[in-house]
Parts: sequence; C-alpha cells; structure tokens
Amino acid sequence: MQTVRDLFGEDTGGEIIISPGEYAGPIVVDRACTIKGNMSVIWADSGPVLVIKAAGVKIENLRVEVTGNGEFTAITSEYPDTKLINVEVRGNVKGILGEAENWELPNVISLGDFAAEEENKFRVKINAAGKATLESRAKALTITPGSLEKGENSVLLTADALKDNTILYGEIMVHSAVSRRIYVMGKARAGAQKYGILEPPTIEHNKPAESISTTPRTDVLPIEQNTEHNINENIRQAKKGQRIPISELGSANIKIVFEHKSTDKSIEIDGYAFLLRENGKVMKDEDLVFFGNPESPDKSVKTGSEEPFIETDLEKTEPSIAKIAVCFSVYGDTQKNISSVKEPAVRIFGGGKEMYRFELGGLSEEKTFVAVELYRYKGEWKLNFVGAGYKSGLKKLCESYGVEVEE
Repeated sequence: MQTVRDLFGEDTGGEIIISPGEYAGPIVVDRACTIKGNMSVIWADSGPVLVIKAAGVKIENLRVEVTGNGEFTAITSEYPDTKLINVEVRGNVKGILGEAENWELPNVISLGDFAAEEENKFRVKINAAGKATLESRAKALTITPGSLEKGENSVLLTADALKDNTILYGEIMVHSAVSRRIYVMGKARAGAQKYGILEPPTIEHNKPAESISTTPRTDVLPIEQNTEHNINENIRQAKKGQRIPISELGSANIKIVFEHKSTDKSIEIDGYAFLLRENGKVMKDEDLVFFGNPESPDKSVKTGSEEPFIETDLEKTEPSIAKIAVCFSVYGDTQKNISSVKEPAVRIFGGGKEMYRFELGGLSEEKTFVAVELYRYKGEWKLNFVGAGYKSGLKKLCESYGVEVEE
C-alpha cells in the first residue's frame, strides 16, 4: 500500500497531490515542488513533523500536527522562500518568512457554566509570539479585537443569549503565516452566574499548552481514573441488540471502556453519559456527564479524561432515572470519524472484572455513537448493546436527548 512518504520519493513533475486522510510523519521534502494537501493531516508524536530541505517549495491546504509531548515543532524550513497557503498547524513553525517561533496558545478555553437567556462576556489573556488575526467559528460567540499583537493580549469573548441547557462549542482560529486552533466550550445554565467581564486567573502556558479556564474547572475534579481491570479469561462476546440483566455482571458497579488499536495518536475519543427520564430526555444540566461535568450529582455516574470510559454505581442512581445512555465521540476535528480508528470496541466490567466485549462493527463515517444503554425494566437494571452512530456528530445526539448545543 502506498504511503504519503512514497509520494515524496516519486518523480511527480513538481506537483505532489495528497489524497484526503491522515498520515504519519515525519516527512522530509528535499526537492522543489508544490504540495496540494486537500486538507489532509500529517502528524507525529514529536516534531519536526514536516521538514523542508529545498528551495521553491509551496504547500497548500494541509494540516501538520504534533500529537505527543515531544519536540513541539510542526514545520521547519531551511529556505526562506517556502510558501504556506491555508496551512494549519499544532505546534511551532521555524524558518518561515514572517512567522514567529515559539507560540504557546492554549488548546481549550473553558467558559464553564454561564447564565442562560442573557449575553455573557469573558475577558481572556492570550500570549502571542507575533502578530495574528482572530476568527470565531462558533456562530454564538464573537471575539474582539479581531487581531493579536506580539506579547500579552486581552481579548473579549461575547456569548450570545442562549437557551438553558445549551452547550456552546466551537473554535477560535489564530491566523498568521499559518493557522492555529483553540477550542472554546461552555454551557448556558439557568441560575448560573451572569458574566459581565470576567478576568481569568493567570495561566502558565506550556508546550503543548494546557487549557485556559475562566471559571473553576469542573473537568479536572479528582476522579478515580485508573480502576483496576482484572481480565477475565472467559470474556463473552456481545452482539448488537443483545440484552442482558445486570445480575449477569455480578455487581451494580459497571464500567464501560472504549478501546481501539489505531496507531494514529491524534485521534481523541471522549465518553458521555446521558441520564434519561421515562420520556427519554434529560431533566437538568447535570444529567449530561462528560469531561466538563465529570460526575453526576448523586455520584452514581462519572467519567475521566485519561481514558475514554463511563463508570456507574447503579445502587446510587436516582429513582427517577429510567435509562443511562453511554456514548463516545471523536473529539474536535470535523474530518475525523470512527473510520479513523482500527477495531473499535467497548469492554464491560462488573465489579472490576471484565465480563463482556462488544465490537463496534458496521460503523464507518459516524463521529458519535451510542455504545450501550443501561435501563430499568420491571424494577431490574438491564444492559442493551446498541452500537448505533450519528454521522452529524455530538450535536445531533445531544439534541435527541434534550440537550441543546450551539456550535
């Protein structure tokens, strides 16, 4: 099978066309050429990911990402005439005319909970390595001013008046010679604080940078994330549509873990749990458990960020909860979906012992999927293996359960 490295080793007449997809680097370009990326992604755990060692190189429509914690350089060039057109990076860029080095932007700006039905304003400080313009890609969020100067900048984020229980999720693009992406998320909630202009605490920027939080973080609560997994040699293979009583798992403490065998470490999967009433809808904000709300009020459901999992203690679940839908979603990039991972599956643990494995066959272009459902039937909890996905992503899923999402 031809790889992207093969393309750079061929005589292509000065033009290299990369088919849409994701490719492991690093890549060295050692001859004059035009690279047409078709918004493909070239990634590596450590930089530099793309190395330019020739004059006369032009790169168009490409993403270059450092996905690990190694050297945080996405692109480096030994020739100042290298041209970058519509190139997005995660990492620094060195040797490109007009592009500053050592950017330290946050990955995420978390707005936390803010007042529903009212406009909210947030003041955020961003350190810029050089001049850049800003673009909000969240239609419910505006940003002023629309540019950055070198050094510390104070920018104002204004969230539109949103309905109660609406999730705000989108991106801010930072454009210089290349583009960089900052994710923004928050939730409109009735009774939450209204923000006029909130000055966030001082945040130390790291490489890769951590998130800026303008309110006390709820996605970093101390949660037990490394529950011991005792492997059962006689693991049963579940089938789509199969239903079993929870008593088969030998415990009311159930953990559902997503796993896959992909080598693409740029893929991020997050777990979500919707606590649903008899009408199949959530009743309040806290009924959605995810990285921004990692534990339900009754402490019966929790999740974490180190591995995609949902853990439940069904004995603690409020009597009004009729069903818990356990879902997983490919985070961020709209180009990525379940087809980007190899052999996706969920593992079901009861009381710390693995009891079932559910392979998620039949999913392809879906970004978000319901893995399993825990539901009450005649006073008894049961487990339903669902394996159904949404190509349109998390927004569609949330709305189906009564959670409004504004992108």
